[in-house]
Amino acid sequence: MSNNGNNELEAALKKIKIAYLAGVIIVVGQILIQIALYISFASSGLTNQNRLSTPSLILLIVESAIVLALCYGVYKKSKPCAIALLIYSALTTLLILVSGRLPLVGIILAFAAFQGIQGISAYRRLINH
Repeated sequence: MSNNGNNELEAALKKIKIAYLAGVIIVVGQILIQIALYISFASSGLTNQNRLSTPSLILLIVESAIVLALCYGVYKKSKPCAIALLIYSALTTLLILVSGRLPLVGIILAFAAFQGIQGISAYRRLINH
């Protein structure tokens, strides 16, 4: 493989790395924020209405597991996982936008997923040639 091919391969691998690391960082950040909120509400003695409810906790765990599984797929260079991560983040972003909030995390995840798709496509093209 030529030097240009090596540079392209490194760029493709970098895009893949950005995609899965962004997803992992976002999931870990969401979990840490929820834990911090739970601890702050528990220590302030507020009612159970303000604490992290069981359905919210289940949703957080399921959502985190889905995103982490898709990130693992991107790490393993699975194009369907990268596409699913992009679709998931786009749908989540739209739902947050409809609720009247700014979906910055969803936009970041969608951008990272798009980078992953580009990286995986380039990686496969370079490896197969």
